[in-house]
Amino acid sequence: MDINKFLQKEIIEFLERKKEGREDIIAEVEEERLEGGSYLTKKDYVKLLQDALAKKDVGTAKNLFNEAQGRLTNAASEDERQHFTMVIDKLYAKIKELSIEEEEIKKRIEKERAKQEDLKRELEKEKELLEKKKDATQKKPVEKDKEQKKKLSPIEELKANIKKDMAESALNISSHLQKGNLKPAMEEYNLMKEKFKAFPKDNKEEKEELFNDLISNYYQIKKVENKIKKEEEEVKVQKTNINKEQFEKSKQESLLSLKKMKVFLQQDDLKKVIDEYKKLKSIFNEFPKGYEAERKSLYEKIMQVYSEIKNRTSASRKSQELKAQDSKEPIKESAESIEEKSFVKKIGDLKEDLKQTILLMKERKLPEAQLKLINVKHCVEMLPDEKKPEKEQFEKIIDQVNHRLNFLKHSSELNQNA
Repeated sequence: MDINKFLQKEIIEFLERKKEGREDIIAEVEEERLEGGSYLTKKDYVKLLQDALAKKDVGTAKNLFNEAQGRLTNAASEDERQHFTMVIDKLYAKIKELSIEEEEIKKRIEKERAKQEDLKRELEKEKELLEKKKDATQKKPVEKDKEQKKKLSPIEELKANIKKDMAESALNISSHLQKGNLKPAMEEYNLMKEKFKAFPKDNKEEKEELFNDLISNYYQIKKVENKIKKEEEEVKVQKTNINKEQFEKSKQESLLSLKKMKVFLQQDDLKKVIDEYKKLKSIFNEFPKGYEAERKSLYEKIMQVYSEIKNRTSASRKSQELKAQDSKEPIKESAESIEEKSFVKKIGDLKEDLKQTILLMKERKLPEAQLKLINVKHCVEMLPDEKKPEKEQFEKIIDQVNHRLNFLKHSSELNQNA
């Protein structure tokens, strides 16, 4: 499904239908108003489009897009115009997102198939050449060959056996390479080399011919070995790039968190300092490997902040105790402290639910993972407004997990269709 072409075509058609469908749309809107309906509650275009795309129902998706365009063109108020402008933007984003994911999967599959086909063709050519050589040495009938062996001298018989063994080794090497097994192919080559060394030196031309066969097999092994090494190197580079991106992200987040804590300390707002400290600790625990010097530096800065928090908390506690002694009243846990403990517990539960969601995705239990993620999202939405930083952090993680989940679902559908 080429979504970009679909959108271009629909935009042109939309302009041509702009006048033709105006009266029908106005009548439909007027009918909804007379019935007491609202354009804001009648239909969830984004959800309907997402469902249609998930089912590969292009016709329904097209109709929804056209209908939203028509509603925008014939909007009766500025609120209605803004509403359908936003709806169309969301529809386009959903279509574009699916298009990009499908295109990436398609490219990776085609690239892998091309590699496999190239290797298969090369090995089949080599095998065909070896088969021809083998057939050329076995043209004579078995009975005649036996009679000839009786007439062969010991040296000629030795030569014949070595040639036969080397031909068999060449076939075995080809078979191993076709399966991508380098180690047994190299072992077979070493056997072939030992046989070549044992070949008598009385006929220089024969030995040169066998040497050419030996070198040809060696080059085939090296060719496949280099291909495998190149692919492994590409994977290694990809992992390094991903690791580097994670490092840069963690570094920026930790620096920002440290700056916030310094500001909160200056404002003597211990509650915000402690909340930010917990975030920084989480960033530190997820710091990528391979950057030990940076990790050590961050750890030292965290310990400095921790020491400052501890000193300030201790001073605050002593001050509270002195006040309690003066008033002869025992120190009671404040409602704010109880609320904070409850919030910390909620955060812990949400983190655990996210971990469970990711485990379900790894086990390919996608429906269960989807339900778990919906529940987490609902709980995050219920967090109080004063916990906006934590709320935004969870929303960001939920978006990433949801994107990965959708990718896995589309990949599974493509594999089933293939």
